Amino acid sequence: MVFLVLGLLFLYALIFTKEQPPDGPIGTSSSVFDNKWGQLGLAFSFFLSAIISSWLIHPLQKPGASRFDKYLGISWMRRHKYLTQIIIIIAVIVGIVAYQLIALELNKRAFAHARTAIDTVYADIVSQVGPPDDFKKSDTCSQSYVESIVTTKGPIGCNIDTVFIYGVKDEDQATLKLKRIQSIVSSHDRLFKPTKALSLTITTAATINNAYKGSGDEYKSSGLNCVINYIYDTPHEIELSLKNTKMKPLEIVIGCYGSSRAIYYPASN
Repeated sequence: MVFLVLGLLFLYALIFTKEQPPDGPIGTSSSVFDNKWGQLGLAFSFFLSAIISSWLIHPLQKPGASRFDKYLGISWMRRHKYLTQIIIIIAVIVGIVAYQLIALELNKRAFAHARTAIDTVYADIVSQVGPPDDFKKSDTCSQSYVESIVTTKGPIGCNIDTVFIYGVKDEDQATLKLKRIQSIVSSHDRLFKPTKALSLTITTAATINNAYKGSGDEYKSSGLNCVINYIYDTPHEIELSLKNTKMKPLEIVIGCYGSSRAIYYPASN
């Protein structure tokens, strides 16, 4: 009965409670009790525990002094039914909370490792290609919301990237620089594993109002999706500036993104 009541309470919280936007500091996360999957997991665990404890305390057949009962201590659990229920409740809660904490730490480490990978590759590019005209680092998170009968929190997503820009004479020089950077990234195959064939050159794609010149390569790093975009001479897509305005801009974006269990970085606008 105790497990059944607790399961119903968590299902009620999952279905009918209206969740508010997060207002905690960066680095905080939803606990197992205010996360919808945590609530669902607890409800399921309590319902399952109710069935198990019901069988232990009121078996279908009258328990005898069988060897099975002796070795598993089932007879003791049936004699101490209330203590058994308390132990099962504690074990269920501790197990779920421990899983949540471990998953949170592993997820946080994945983003930290991806940031280290980006910084390592960027430092190697600067060493071999030369310092860019400008660069910028950005680490942000955002949370979506689901609008239905009630407003609930959706998934959290985080994005980490480094943007830098070089001046080139023309598209041919931009392609040569692209290939040089691709070669440097490929030398760090333990950090960035390509998931598709690398682009061969700068290409032009027609958009509604303007032409987009560039290319992109897709990778995996620490389990996150990553992309390296090369944007050539497309002013409306380029955010950094050149020191020599007579040159053509080639902006490179190295970024990784993925779902997150917490708001690790400042919220994006």
